[in-house]
Amino acid sequence: MIRWTASVLPSFIFRRQKKSGGHIRHSIAINQRVQDGAKEHWLCPECEELFNGWETKFSNAIFHPTNENGLPTVCYGDWLLKFCTSVSWRSLVYLRQQNGLSSLTPQQLRLADSAQQSWAEFLRGERPHPGKFEQHLIPFRPVGGAPGIKFPPNINRYLLRIIEINFGRNTSAMFVYSKIGRFAVLGFVQLDHPKQWIGSKVKLRGGALRHREYVFPAPFGEFLADRAKRVWDVMNAISEPQQRKINESIRSDLDRFANSDMFKAMKFDVEVFGRAAFRK
Repeated sequence: MIRWTASVLPSFIFRRQKKSGGHIRHSIAINQRVQDGAKEHWLCPECEELFNGWETKFSNAIFHPTNENGLPTVCYGDWLLKFCTSVSWRSLVYLRQQNGLSSLTPQQLRLADSAQQSWAEFLRGERPHPGKFEQHLIPFRPVGGAPGIKFPPNINRYLLRIIEINFGRNTSAMFVYSKIGRFAVLGFVQLDHPKQWIGSKVKLRGGALRHREYVFPAPFGEFLADRAKRVWDVMNAISEPQQRKINESIRSDLDRFANSDMFKAMKFDVEVFGRAAFRK
């Protein structure tokens, strides 16, 4: 069977990252620039065409307009649930390959197996919905703080810029976490208290995505703070030669940098944290 080389996370996210004032770096080799995200030989041509269709709708209707002018009001159809499920499925398969589920218990692994199977069957049209393995889409906005949560001084750059895949869990929830710039897709493997998550669930029959109050349990805020802190520590490990290259790149086109997503996100961190927002 022929299989395409496909991006684990959609390519348009990385194109935006490069266009808007930043180079792509992986945390495992922070001193090396890369051109794109991870790619795998997973999809047949028919599945790749399906995935591309959902990605195009999300990028045109939601992703790019949000980056340019803020979150629009979008009435979505079943394509948004398909898009989010495809992202969570790819991220979960990738985490398995990278040994990212090694700390799960046998029971938790069985739940992850069931979620992966349900998502695959939904994407292939073999089941009408993902069942209890919900998809949530979170649009991030600049933050100044949250009661009881200590955010690191890069929190806005993290929320508005960073791309990553991870797995989050506590005693009552487990989710595949796909951070795609200003958005996060959460594919829930376990969700004991769904009423604690207000506004973010992607509905099967469609709905409206708009500015509204999104409510999450406190442990999710702590999860975000921890992920941002890890990125902060990694960025502080960039070598001096690489830092000089970054500075030279900025100085070579100050106007472009001043209008970039990176500069805008940095301004929010400086407003909150002052000089502490800068790399040591």
